[in-house]
Amino acid sequence: MQDDGRLRIWGYLPAIEKHVRVIMLPDEETVLDAFPDRHFTRKRNRL
Repeated sequence: MQDDGRLRIWGYLPAIEKHVRVIMLPDEETVLDAFPDRHFTRKRNRL
C-alpha cells in the first residue's frame, strides 16, 4: 500500500512474458494504471 492509499500489485503475464505493475485506487476495485515493469525484482520474505 502506498502512502496515498493506492495499492501496488505485481503479476506475471505469460502472454507478453513480462511482469506487470497494477496501481489500484483505495476502493480496491478501480484500476488506475497497469504497465510492464522493466525493473521488477522479487523481494525475499524477511523474518
